Amino acid sequence: MLVDVPKLYGKREAKKMILHMNSARSHTAKPVYEWLDAHKIKYFTKDQWLVNSPEVSPMDFFANGYFKTQLAKRKYTCMAGMLKAANEEWDAIPKEMFRNALRSWPDRVLAIHKAKGHHAPNY
Repeated sequence: MLVDVPKLYGKREAKKMILHMNSARSHTAKPVYEWLDAHKIKYFTKDQWLVNSPEVSPMDFFANGYFKTQLAKRKYTCMAGMLKAANEEWDAIPKEMFRNALRSWPDRVLAIHKAKGHHAPNY
């Protein structure tokens, strides 16, 4: 994260970034918040999340689905082959696709808010 976010946004814009996570235990554990605080990374707290909307996270509504679709097209026969394919597919995702997903985030959040935290049509 400390390397990837500045690569994606540039150093100046990366400082404006606010991390959005879901309610997974791996995101809500105390050491996670301590690490984020220690690295001065801004984030939405659990109380600020839209709990009924997994599609609010760019990783959920774009990256994971796209990545899984691309990986499903690959053939591998062992764990090492799967990891190699996964790394290649992840690295092949154009940064512009991530940027587009992130640009759609404000409108997506507003639509989900209007839907009272539930699935928003057209998203």
